[in-house]
Amino acid sequence: MTPVFTDIPKDIPFIAKLDVEYVNVHKITITVYEKAMAGCVEYMNSYVYFDQDGYVLEISQRKLEDAPCISGMSFDTMELHEKLPIEDEARFKTILTLTQLIQKYDLIIDSIRFTTENEIILQHKDIRIEVGDGSILERQLVDLGQILEGLKGKKGILDMRDFEVMNGKASFKPEKEKPTEHNENKTESTGDATQSGELQPPVEGESGQAEGSAGETGVQNQ
Repeated sequence: MTPVFTDIPKDIPFIAKLDVEYVNVHKITITVYEKAMAGCVEYMNSYVYFDQDGYVLEISQRKLEDAPCISGMSFDTMELHEKLPIEDEARFKTILTLTQLIQKYDLIIDSIRFTTENEIILQHKDIRIEVGDGSILERQLVDLGQILEGLKGKKGILDMRDFEVMNGKASFKPEKEKPTEHNENKTESTGDATQSGELQPPVEGESGQAEGSAGETGVQNQ
C-alpha cells in the first residue's frame, strides 16, 4: 500500500511516526507511533519533558507522575523540539542512559538528582537510592526492581555505590524513628531524659549491640 505522507506536523511533539496507507478508494488506515517521555527538568516554574534522545517534547506547568524529574541543573534557555541545552556531554549521556534504563526495567523513580560532587541520587517513595557517579548504571538498575520489592513499605537509604554485581547485594540503612508525641511529653514531664530510654547513650560494653540495631543491613535481590 502507498503511504499518503511521511512528514510529522511540528505542532504535535509526541508523535514519533505516522503510517498512512490506502485500504481502498473510500478508506485509509492511519497508524500513530507516539514518542515516550523519558523524564523532565524544571525550567522557569515549568516542567520540560524530553524523549529518550534528549529532545524537548513539551513545556508545561503540569507534572506528570510517570516522568521522573531531574534536579541539580540550571538552564539559560529552552527550545521546544530541540535537544536539552546541557553543555557537559558526559552529563547529557548519563541522563539519557539513566532514563532509558528506568524505562527498560520498568522502574518507578520519582526524582533524579545530581549532587555538587557529580553523584546521582534517585528517589523511590521513601527510599533514597545512591548510585554514585553512574559508571555502572546498567548493572545497578537491572537488580534494583527486585531489591525495592524487598524493601516495600520501608524508609531509609539504599547505598548502591559499592554494589556487588555477582550476588546483587547492596546496603540499606533504615530511617530512625522519631520520638512520638506521647514519649516527648513523658520525658518533659519527668525532667529526666535518660530514664525515658529515648535518648540514653549505649552503655560501655554494649556498643556493638547498639550499632547493630541502628546500623546498615544488607539487602539482596531474590
